[in-house]
Amino acid sequence: MSPFARWKSLFERTSASLRAHQPNVPVRLRQILAPVRQRLQVVAEHQPGSPASEGASRVAQAVSLARGTKGTRVTVDLSPDAIRLLEMSQQRVTRWWSFELDGAFVRDGLVVQPAALAGILNQKFRQLQLPRHGILAALSGVQAHSTIVDLPSARYRDVGRYVEEEVERRLGLAMEDCYLHWVSLAPARRERDVFACAVRREPVQALAETFTEANLELRAIDLKPLALARAVGCRDAIIAHLEGFGLDIIIVQADLPLLIRSLPLDRGVLDREALQDRLLREVERSLLMYADLRERPLDPSVPLVLSGSLASGIALAERLRAAIRHPLGRPEPPIEYPPEFPLTDFLVNVGLALKSS
Repeated sequence: MSPFARWKSLFERTSASLRAHQPNVPVRLRQILAPVRQRLQVVAEHQPGSPASEGASRVAQAVSLARGTKGTRVTVDLSPDAIRLLEMSQQRVTRWWSFELDGAFVRDGLVVQPAALAGILNQKFRQLQLPRHGILAALSGVQAHSTIVDLPSARYRDVGRYVEEEVERRLGLAMEDCYLHWVSLAPARRERDVFACAVRREPVQALAETFTEANLELRAIDLKPLALARAVGCRDAIIAHLEGFGLDIIIVQADLPLLIRSLPLDRGVLDREALQDRLLREVERSLLMYADLRERPLDPSVPLVLSGSLASGIALAERLRAAIRHPLGRPEPPIEYPPEFPLTDFLVNVGLALKSS
């Protein structure tokens, strides 16, 4: 079994805790860190209060069921201002839709009106005659936090405890309210740095509850930034994603998202130019943060990839290229799609559909 195959999910073992909220829907939150490729080795993981003690049999069963899900895939990207649905069959985009929302259902990555949003989802799936099983949904990165932790010794024994304490100290999170997983950045070279990602439990459960209320069976939940990292098809990239209510910036190195920044935007700022100005500033700030985090600047050859409904246009691309002095790239997911398909608007959905089984 390859190292990537062993890194099955950030949330795979949390399904039991969700069944209390959705007893009739076996949600499997799988492969949340899908951009981690075969070169990585999972060195440890820690989930305070998780149902991991139930044993490997439950995990094996979930993986087996997921592997049996083939053919048509339906993905759902929920944001405060829109629902984006995409249907893919055998690595080919077949249908897609975007429906406007008024901003009252999702706030800062958290579903605040599960029942009302469930009613809308139920209606859309019925009208479009979409399958109700095996659905993949995106969770906002606003509810996730990541960092790189330097272990004090290559032979440090209680690694999980140390990583937990460092994440709690650096990010100010209560670990009992989060799912925490981490991987070694380069175990073959015996580097001591590990990449850690913590996600709050509340938004995961609220999203799962919404789909249960809509009578829709989830196969997986994934973070939007990680879906984007998977969809661009680049081993190294700066990804800048902009929508009306939020932006995401992901710096990917060797298929691993070493820096993830997901920021909600002021609901009163509707001017496209003002939002793009904010995106430019945050990209510059992210590159400085990366240089500080890794103690070296990002290689200037790493391309910048833009996505999202508000990140289109030659003018913005040229402004960013001139400001950060990185070449422009374009998403190249390993899929087929019609020429009229708005790829950058649905890049999150595409990343969801590409989740490895």
